Order: sequence, then C-alpha cells, then structure tokens
Amino acid sequence: MHESNDAGRETFLEGKVIRDRLPVIQGRPAPGQVLPPLKRLLLPQGELAQIQNGEPGIQYLAWIDLPEGGIRGNHVHQRKKESIYVIAGELQVYLEDLANGARAECLMQAGDRIYIPPGIAHALKPVRSGHALEFAPDPLDPTDSAPHRVV
Repeated sequence: MHESNDAGRETFLEGKVIRDRLPVIQGRPAPGQVLPPLKRLLLPQGELAQIQNGEPGIQYLAWIDLPEGGIRGNHVHQRKKESIYVIAGELQVYLEDLANGARAECLMQAGDRIYIPPGIAHALKPVRSGHALEFAPDPLDPTDSAPHRVV
C-alpha cells in the first residue's frame, strides 16, 4: 500500500519509505521564478539534476551499475539511512518492513529518488539497464548490512 500526491511524491510502508519523482524544468528558469529544491533542469548544455539540497550532508556516495535481469540488495541495515537516485534505466524496488512484516513494491525510473530508512529490507531488480547513485548522511559501515531475502 502506498500514498501519492500531485508533486510526484509517493510513500510506502506507512510513510517510512519515500519516493520522489523530481520535476523536470525545461530551459533556464526566469529570474525570480520559484523552483522546488529538488529538480531536473533540462538546459541547452545538458541536464542538471539537483538530488539533495539543504538536507543532512552526504558522507557516503556510490555509483551503481544496474544490468537488466540482476538483483542487488536483498539485505537490511540497522543504522544506515539510504537514498538512491536513478540516473538512467528502470528498476523495481522490493521493500519489507521488518518491524511488522509489511511489504511494498515501487517502480523507479530516471529522475526518481528513494529514501530507505533503517529496518526496511530492500532489493533492486533492474527492469531496464541503467545507473544510479546511492548516498547516505553517514560513512559506510560494512557491519551494518545483514542478508534478508525480499525477492
């Protein structure tokens, strides 16, 4: 079960997981135009995606290759607050809240960002090959990942 609003935000597992579909702005904004803090600017010189702004800093950043047909994840973190931004491709995200066993799925495409809090098991299954960025406010702790089969 999930909720959505007109701004491109969907929540899953009672609001614990958040997927934002970043709005696309064509061309250079007009002077004084109020824009959302997270967005994709499609400029003549190329796209500029603003995926984090004014939130806690990033101390962990990783680039993820997403070949079609594979599965990444199938694990859970007890402390890591993980975000993933899809640069290209399309992937199905499978989620399970370990506190109550609730499950959800989320289809992500280029321009989508998802926040996965601690205690939510997750797996990424690329539907169409692509790339993503994974980031977190704290450094990576290799001991904070435990296997948990979601899919």
